[in-house]
Amino acid sequence: MSQRGPDVFTPRLRRLPALALLVLTVLAVTWSDGSLAFATDPETPGKPAGLRIATEQGSLDVALDWEDVDGALRYHVRWREAGPGNELNEGVETTASEADISAAGYGQWVARVQACNEAGCGEPLSRKFLVAPAPAPAPAPTVTFVAVSSVPGGDSTYGLGETIRVTLTFSESVTVTGTPRLAIDMDPADWGRKWVAYESGSGTSGLTFAHTVVQPNFSSGGIAVLADSLELNGGAIRSASSQADAALGHAALDHDADHRVDWQLSPPQPNRAPVVNTATRNHERFVAEQNAPRGFLVSKSFAGLFSDPDGDQLTYAVAITGGRAQLAEDVTIGSWGRSDVIAAKSPHPREATMRVFLEVDADDDWDALEPPLRRGRGIAAGKAVGYTRNRMYVLVQEAISAGYIRQRPAATFWGDFGKSFALM
Repeated sequence: MSQRGPDVFTPRLRRLPALALLVLTVLAVTWSDGSLAFATDPETPGKPAGLRIATEQGSLDVALDWEDVDGALRYHVRWREAGPGNELNEGVETTASEADISAAGYGQWVARVQACNEAGCGEPLSRKFLVAPAPAPAPAPTVTFVAVSSVPGGDSTYGLGETIRVTLTFSESVTVTGTPRLAIDMDPADWGRKWVAYESGSGTSGLTFAHTVVQPNFSSGGIAVLADSLELNGGAIRSASSQADAALGHAALDHDADHRVDWQLSPPQPNRAPVVNTATRNHERFVAEQNAPRGFLVSKSFAGLFSDPDGDQLTYAVAITGGRAQLAEDVTIGSWGRSDVIAAKSPHPREATMRVFLEVDADDDWDALEPPLRRGRGIAAGKAVGYTRNRMYVLVQEAISAGYIRQRPAATFWGDFGKSFALM
């Protein structure tokens, strides 16, 4: 028997099934540590989370973002109008976890986001959002009333240097920047149109415009306000609340003979305030302190203390200040012609000049005052000697003759033009 060589078995090895070799080659892989493992099909990504949708009122643009999803290679974003029967559009794809989209109109919408990879797309996340139109614009402030608000001088005429003022009343409070202006007209027409510039009123509903009379301003028929002449002149008039620009239209005012203009008239002199004459003996006595015993009338003269540079008649008022009003039984302005007991017993001639009379209450609890009134010496006879020309001397004598001793409490009585006197 002959022996077979090695090549006898070669044909058999070549006849092994080719498919089995191919499967082993594909499925059998070796990890880095030499162990054998088998590959599996990839899984689809999970459901996105943390979807946020941002819109802006009056805009159709929408911004979306969400958290990254493990295993996702891309994201598919689709949206539709909310409500039955509305289908998702084709949408957009993005590799980032955010997308900018545009809605086709205002209203409720639904956005859907899916995470995808080679194996497909996972479970979607859907959320509704609102695309709102811009709010209706706030109504513009409008001019509701026009008036000449200044008062002319004598003969209903504005003279040289006097100011003509026109006030526009708006439907709401407005704020002003710059110097808006409006136009008035003088008659006869030769003197024509004049600008009246903004003066005051910002933050209120009434704006005042002013024009000062200069040569040769003249209007025998009075001034008129020209319709719709208000202009911004580089400034602005806006609603104080909404900042809406004001409507500039307004009504006209016809020529008014009660507001004539004549630059040739000199303006009236301003009325001057009364003055206090401090260089008089009465002033020294009036501001000095004197005691007023309980239950007795005291007085101070203000004859010659006040004068008016323009010769106007003055009126007076008297008041007690400093929290001591309860000490007075009566405080009045009068003359020595009053039919009171003390005045009737006065040995001196009756004065026609005015005096302030004060009677201190005899019954009030002075210790209850805050702070308590100090119980000091009353008026002494010796103190009255220096007032022989003052009616206070008589008052003291009456107090002593009536049995009042020096230790009897007395209120202090003095004049103070800034407090006790209120000049009307």
